[in-house]
Amino acid sequence: MMIHLEAQNGKFGLFLEPMYSRMRVDGTFVRQRVPNLPAIPRDLTLAYEQWTVEAGGFYQVGKWRVGENKDEWVTLDVLATARFWSIKVDLDTSTIINPGRSNSWVDPIVGARLNIDLSKKVIMNLRVDIGGFGVGSDFSWNGLAAIGYRFNEYITALVGYRALYVNYKSGTSKARYEETLHGPIMGLAFSF
Repeated sequence: MMIHLEAQNGKFGLFLEPMYSRMRVDGTFVRQRVPNLPAIPRDLTLAYEQWTVEAGGFYQVGKWRVGENKDEWVTLDVLATARFWSIKVDLDTSTIINPGRSNSWVDPIVGARLNIDLSKKVIMNLRVDIGGFGVGSDFSWNGLAAIGYRFNEYITALVGYRALYVNYKSGTSKARYEETLHGPIMGLAFSF
C-alpha cells in the first residue's frame, strides 16, 4: 500500500509518501535427531513488516508548452528528500526460541521527475532518484514510470511500474538488508 500527498505553491512544493508492506510465510521444518526414530516436525512462521516513508520538497526548474496547445505542458522538477526505512522480521519456531530483529534508518535522496501531457486527457510521469550515500544505507535508487488518464480536472487514474532498491548494512551489528522492491502500480490522483 502506498499513498502520495503533495502540495505546490508556484515553483515550490512539498510531498509525503508513506509505503507499507507485510508478508507472512508458513512452513514446516523436519529434523531427525536420533536415527531410526520418527522425525519431529516444527511449524515455522516468518513475519516481515516494512515501512518506508519519504518526505521532502521539489522545485520546478522548467515548464514548456507542448506544441501550440495552451493546456498541455512538460514540466521538470528536482527533488530533495529523506526516505525513512523501518524493517521488522520475526520467526516463530513453535518452541521457546523465537528470534526477531528490527532496524530503521534514514537516507538522504536527490532526484528528478518529468511530467508530460501527451494530450488533454493522457499524461506520463517519470521519476528517478538516488540516495543513501553511506549516511543511512550504502546506496539506494528509485525509478517510476506511469501513464495517467484525466477523467476531469480533479481525478486522474494512473497505471505504471515502480522499482525501489536499497543496500543497507548496520555499522554496529551484522544486520544486512539488500532488496529490490518492484512491480506494477495503479491508483487514483485527486487534485484540489
